[in-house]
Amino acid sequence: MPTGKLPVGGYVMCVHHWIIKRANGPTSEGRCKRCGEKKAFTNTVIDNHMGDWSRIAQARDNRKDYA
Repeated sequence: MPTGKLPVGGYVMCVHHWIIKRANGPTSEGRCKRCGEKKAFTNTVIDNHMGDWSRIAQARDNRKDYA
């Protein structure tokens, strides 16, 4: 079974498989499923009028299909 790690110049590097937490602000924490490395991912807002994260969170929480 592949581990997702590749030998590169005498080092073993992980081919990351990121699990990223749900967007709730300007960044979301991600963790590699394979090696456990953590990284902050920048969240983007598609519509300029939705730049207020509190409004986005409120809209998300009001969705009936949100779990």
